[in-house]
Amino acid sequence: MKSQLSERAVTYLFLVFLSPLFLVFSSGAAARDAVLIPENAHLNHSGRDWTCNRGYRKSGDICTAVDVPANAYLDSYGDNWKCNRGHRRVAGSCVVVNVPTNAYLDHSGRDWACDRGYWRTAKTCVILVVPENAHLSHSGRNWACNRGYRRIANSCAVLALPENAYLDDSGRDWTCNRGYRKTGKACESLVVPENAYLAFSGHDWRCNRGYRKSGVLCVALEVPANAYLNSYGDNWKCEWGYQREGNRCVSKKR
Repeated sequence: MKSQLSERAVTYLFLVFLSPLFLVFSSGAAARDAVLIPENAHLNHSGRDWTCNRGYRKSGDICTAVDVPANAYLDSYGDNWKCNRGHRRVAGSCVVVNVPTNAYLDHSGRDWACDRGYWRTAKTCVILVVPENAHLSHSGRNWACNRGYRRIANSCAVLALPENAYLDDSGRDWTCNRGYRKTGKACESLVVPENAYLAFSGHDWRCNRGYRKSGVLCVALEVPANAYLNSYGDNWKCEWGYQREGNRCVSKKR
């Protein structure tokens, strides 16, 4: 009974005398941790700092209004501005982009590009002179020779094809037919030696498997005992447990 009375007395003393001190301490800690939010700002997602409202930017401990000039708008962050389409930023203002004749506003909306068939020079668009046997390039701001012609200075000259040749994919050069090799400005017949075949390109030859190229011939490989042809078939390797010494395979020393 006395023990219970003692516990109640301690509890009573805590509530009467110590509780106010605890509340004062707690409120003091909260005051120290409080975030002071200036005008035109809000608490950010972390809850420990502040961010300026849209249309304002941080300047020290305050938020100052963003001065948006004429023909401009607030950017996606809301703390800066961009010029409207058709205007260009110059210092703190937006000036109109002067689009010359035969031109248009480019994809940025802050500069211009010449129409197809014209090229840019200084502040104007000059017509592009396309020579005979040529056409406008894909960009429309240059020209290229037609297939079968080659560019020489500002004209297109016909491409002379030698015998046993054809126009390549570009149409501005030539390639020898299969079985021929390019030599200067001609196509020379390719001599394929015995035990050889035409390479995939058709302009060179390769030795058959088991033969090795030696000048203009294919010579047979001499594969020693305990050896085998490599994956290319133009040399040999020693079998497992053997090592190469000169032209033979000897047992590895243990």
